Amino acid sequence: ERGLRPVFKMTPLNQPPQLDSVLAARGYGHEAVTLVETLDLYKVVIPETGDVKIWTRPEPEWFDTYARLKELNDYERDAFRNMMDNLAVPARFVMLMDEGEPVAGGFTIREGEMAGLFGLVTDKEKRNQGHGRLLVWTLLNRARKAGAKLAYLQVEETNGSALHVYESIGFEELYRYWYRTLES
Repeated sequence: ERGLRPVFKMTPLNQPPQLDSVLAARGYGHEAVTLVETLDLYKVVIPETGDVKIWTRPEPEWFDTYARLKELNDYERDAFRNMMDNLAVPARFVMLMDEGEPVAGGFTIREGEMAGLFGLVTDKEKRNQGHGRLLVWTLLNRARKAGAKLAYLQVEETNGSALHVYESIGFEELYRYWYRTLES
């Protein structure tokens, strides 16, 4: 009805268990393998953290900067705005500052003793300078001070630089998911 192609999110808990192989046999492609990783916040020593600006809503200052850092096109920007405006849980929208300039950002969601880190991005011109790592440490520090005991995040398997940062901090893979899509 909407002209969208069918997409199935596959996890280790799919039912029936053979669904992935059935979809593959029917021509559904395999894409966007994503790792869900966790970190026990009381098993790491969190170093000094950075200067961040924090918003409780996706205010224009955060949203516009974040969209620029993520290089979102108009369609992606509108879809992301809709998602952020309709979050069902409280979130914190964060921008890491370096000499007064935003260099990395993302948002966090707190659910009881768990803190989720989402959409982490570093300015393309400022990558490989430690800003992403500093952003993660800063978010973890704030989450632990707010009472979180466990942090989690999602990262695509192909994002080697982010995987390296997360593993060096102590995140460990909990499970993977991927998508099966029917090519048009």
